[in-house]
Amino acid sequence: MKNMYVFDPHAVKRIIQRRLPVEAVVQIATFGVTVQESKKRCMKRGDVYGKPVHVVLMKPNTILTVYVADEWQSTITVQRSRRYFGALTSSTPPANRGYSITLGRRVPWVTSSTGGEDMACRHSDCIAKRNTWMHGTKHAMKRSDELRHLIFIGYKLDWSLHVEEREFQRAIPAWQSSQAFENGDCIHFTCIHNHGKTVAKWLWLGYAKVAPGVYRPLHLVIVSNGQNKRLTVATVYDPSQTSHMWDETYTVRLCWKHANT
Repeated sequence: MKNMYVFDPHAVKRIIQRRLPVEAVVQIATFGVTVQESKKRCMKRGDVYGKPVHVVLMKPNTILTVYVADEWQSTITVQRSRRYFGALTSSTPPANRGYSITLGRRVPWVTSSTGGEDMACRHSDCIAKRNTWMHGTKHAMKRSDELRHLIFIGYKLDWSLHVEEREFQRAIPAWQSSQAFENGDCIHFTCIHNHGKTVAKWLWLGYAKVAPGVYRPLHLVIVSNGQNKRLTVATVYDPSQTSHMWDETYTVRLCWKHANT
């Protein structure tokens, strides 16, 4: 088959990491089942060596990324203990909830800094916030690797009391939050400067496998002040519950207003 596709460098990296045949990726891009589509993007699904593979395309013919949907091994494996009552700003260092690290492959989701503009909210407040917010989407994949490197060199991963409260309120089991962190990636990064202190903030998108072939998107907010070699998961939520705020991939913020405002 004649190759009529352009491969984004990110897609090339993922194909090499997952050792996927280029011909198989092209076959899926051409003949795969469309599972998600917008004006600018399309996601197609097929099988390679018996495993479900997703190919994300920017129309008309650019392959943006490729991932194996059932491949849930991660560069980080989270093991959560029952309870932690500290906070990032607490004067007492929070107790370690427990974590371990295993080297392996992670599942990426397409990280976009351009998609969703045609669906974006036109309210003046949202336009101003979106212009600022989009700056934080640049180099998001690099920020993913930086966070993983922090854990690799010894940073502790803590889960705040607030995130556990939100899990209960939003019907998100702890294992789903942990799994989403394990297979996720950064989609937005910012540094907040306050009273002479700098707090790094990652917005993380991952998926929890809730049934065969069914994956729940979750956003986690992870923060660190860089002073005590700790990362704290501050909160978690399901972006599909406020779908008007996000594009189809849940990577691009479209609106900052609640649906009833």
